[in-house]
Amino acid sequence: MAKLGRLQEEQPTRSSRLEAYKEAKNQYFHAIREAKTNCWNSFLEKAQGKEIFTALKYTKEKTLRAIPGLQYSKDGTTRLVESFDEQCKAFTTTLFPKPPLSSTSSIEWKNYTIDSNWEWPELEKIEVKQAIFSSSNKKAPGPDKLSFAIL
Repeated sequence: MAKLGRLQEEQPTRSSRLEAYKEAKNQYFHAIREAKTNCWNSFLEKAQGKEIFTALKYTKEKTLRAIPGLQYSKDGTTRLVESFDEQCKAFTTTLFPKPPLSSTSSIEWKNYTIDSNWEWPELEKIEVKQAIFSSSNKKAPGPDKLSFAIL
């Protein structure tokens, strides 16, 4: 019980020490920020010659666009597109042009005949053997329920 009483007595001093710590920390970081700002401003005031480019290097944006501007031809004119939507449209029109109109208006299906006589090339025994032994013995059997081990 005595220990609990001591902890309650120390509590106000702990919180006051914590507040003092936070205040000191804030003052420290504020002083650092102020010193950096003053140093930068004095550097800019005294900059001459190539030092200007050093300032530019520190301040310019370091990110690059994922896709640069695209140049493509449409209807005989060359166009440059910058936005993402325009670039998508440029890709689709260039890679997937509209098919040309057919010269015949319709296909005559009356004269179409089905050729049921298919010509299959002869299979060699070595081709069959290579096809069988190139498969893995760990594969599941096919629709015929025969695994590689049976073959």
